[in-house]
Amino acid sequence: MPDDEELFLRIIAGLDEGGVLQKVVLIGSWALRVYQTHFDNDPQVPVLTTTDVDFLVPNPPRLGTRFDVGRMLTGLGFDTDWASVGGYCKYESPDMEVEFLAPSRQPDRTKPVPVDELSTVAQPLEYVSLAYDQSMIVRHHGHDVRVPLPEAFVVLKLLVVPKRKDSQKRRKDILTVRELGGFLAELPDAGARFGTIVSSIPKKWQRTAYSVATEHCPELAFLLRL
Repeated sequence: MPDDEELFLRIIAGLDEGGVLQKVVLIGSWALRVYQTHFDNDPQVPVLTTTDVDFLVPNPPRLGTRFDVGRMLTGLGFDTDWASVGGYCKYESPDMEVEFLAPSRQPDRTKPVPVDELSTVAQPLEYVSLAYDQSMIVRHHGHDVRVPLPEAFVVLKLLVVPKRKDSQKRRKDILTVRELGGFLAELPDAGARFGTIVSSIPKKWQRTAYSVATEHCPELAFLLRL
């Protein structure tokens, strides 16, 4: 097992032991590893290498369980780093970076979100409420991991592509849309599943998702029309 995957599994094991793994949502590229498990290691499900492990908490962050994630991650070799811009907390090791994110809320869309129950501070982001609202639990290497519904994950990627300033991350998001979106579009009842996701988001988000899909994954764009 590669070192990065072993460290990732130790992170989710620590969150599971602390009783919070099912109360946060794993988003970002590491969710693709969980989707591979969900789809019986189908080779069409993409797996992209990344050093970022992102967990999403609700906003307001009421989890019902107290667990010091910083102490757990320190035990795994991570250092705590306070972002110079924004004031949220990151955890860094030579091989990986862990962040906690939260849906942004009006009127303080950029204000960091204290997560007292986890003794951390989350970064607020636009669109990610979709990933929390439309999520599922998958058994992955002995742990029940909460991830966005695969269709919600793809729609979220469609929404963030125009926001990406990092060209490498933008290319990875587009590749994920094409590969995972194309795979999901071929499954039975794909139209109904994507329709449920898209109908749950604001009209402005719908237009953005459809526009990006039209450019990068036309077979998916067909499913996003309401």
